[in-house]
Amino acid sequence: MTEAVRALHDLLGCSDGLEQKIERIRTIEHEGDDIAHATMAALNRTFLTPFDREDIAFLARRLDDVVDLIGSASIRLRVYSLEEIPPTVKEMSGLVL
Repeated sequence: MTEAVRALHDLLGCSDGLEQKIERIRTIEHEGDDIAHATMAALNRTFLTPFDREDIAFLARRLDDVVDLIGSASIRLRVYSLEEIPPTVKEMSGLVL
């Protein structure tokens, strides 16, 4: 998730290489999906877990949701062809980071 937020912050900070930055976020999103699936598979194979099984599953799903939303936001930048990112959006991405 942190890597996705960093990539989004980088995307919002500079308009150069927009397509490469969006593709980087897409790659991170796919890696996040793989991690979430592996976490759920490991959780299903493990008899004893360090935390409640439901808490681990909830956390994995929510982290994946955040990365998915970052991916969606990056695609919207391309779809809406924003000429300039509002300063408040850049500031908010810095706070999230």
